[in-house]
Amino acid sequence: MSYLSKDDPELEQLVSHEKNRLDNTLNLIAAENHSPQSVLEVMGSVLNTKTIEGYPGKRFHAGCANVDLIENLAIKRGKSLFGAEYINVQPHSGMGHQLILQCTSVFLMSETVSLQ
Repeated sequence: MSYLSKDDPELEQLVSHEKNRLDNTLNLIAAENHSPQSVLEVMGSVLNTKTIEGYPGKRFHAGCANVDLIENLAIKRGKSLFGAEYINVQPHSGMGHQLILQCTSVFLMSETVSLQ
């Protein structure tokens, strides 16, 4: 983190403490991941600053040719790994899941009220 140590040494020190904690502590917490350095590098790369909507070759924004290649590589690897004919490697924002839960709750509540 050579740039962070120059731009914000206090934050760099705190991040370093967290990395040290992760490297030297075993916490069996389902919500905590220990990512390999290669994953951390990709997550902190220029890919993290892209607005990418749509599917490879059919994006809504220009400048996604390299991202298309990366996504196609992930699709190819996922198909091979799982023996799948089709695979979606795009993450979900969680909004769809929230909407399903809310609609289900309203539906169940209305059924419960109508049964009384």
